[in-house]
Amino acid sequence: MTNVMSIQEQSKVIEVALSNGYINEYEEVMYMYNEESTGLCGVLTVIDQFGFASISEVLAEIEEQLFLSQEENNSGDEINIKETEPWNNGGVIVCKEGAFVWDSVVAEYVWCGQISRTVRRQMVRVLENVTLDHGFDEIQLTKGEEYFLEHQYVYYDEDNIPVIMFVMNKEDKAPIVLPFDKSVLTINNQDFAILNYPRK
Repeated sequence: MTNVMSIQEQSKVIEVALSNGYINEYEEVMYMYNEESTGLCGVLTVIDQFGFASISEVLAEIEEQLFLSQEENNSGDEINIKETEPWNNGGVIVCKEGAFVWDSVVAEYVWCGQISRTVRRQMVRVLENVTLDHGFDEIQLTKGEEYFLEHQYVYYDEDNIPVIMFVMNKEDKAPIVLPFDKSVLTINNQDFAILNYPRK
C-alpha cells in the first residue's frame, strides 16, 4: 500500500473530516424483517420496500430456536439446559412496534422506545490483520474491525499515479488517513438510528 502523504497533509484532511461532525448520538441497531423469500432476518440497513417484522414474530422464532445442551449432573444423569440466542448479540432491534433490547435476566425482549430518524453511514471493514506505515507511526488494523468512512478523495503519488485515500474514524480513536486496498478493506452501508426513549 502506498503512503506518500506528509504529516501536515494528513492533519489537514483529518481537520476537514472532523469539521463535518462525528455522529455519536446515533445507535447501532438491527432492523428485523420477515419475508417469504428470506424468512425472519435481521439486517443493518433499512429496506424501503419491506415492512418491519412484528416483535411477536421475533419471539416466536426465538422459541423455535431454543436448543438443548446435554450435561451430566453429579449423579451422572443427563439434564436439559435451555438457552436462547438473541438477535444482534442482545443489542437493540427494530420491529413494527418500535425498538427492543434483550433483557438477559428474564431472557426476553423489552420495549425501549421508538425510532426518531436514521442516518446511513459508510463503514469500512478490515479483512486482514495488517501493519501499515503512517508517517512516523505504525497502525495496526485487526481483522473484523470497523471504522466510519468520514471522507475519501484521490491523491497523486510521486509517480503521478492516482491513489484513493480514506479518512477513517472509530469511536474513542483519532481519525486516520489510509490508501484504499481492496484486499485489506471493504465498504458497506449501515443505517444508524436515533431512539426516543420513554421518560422515567
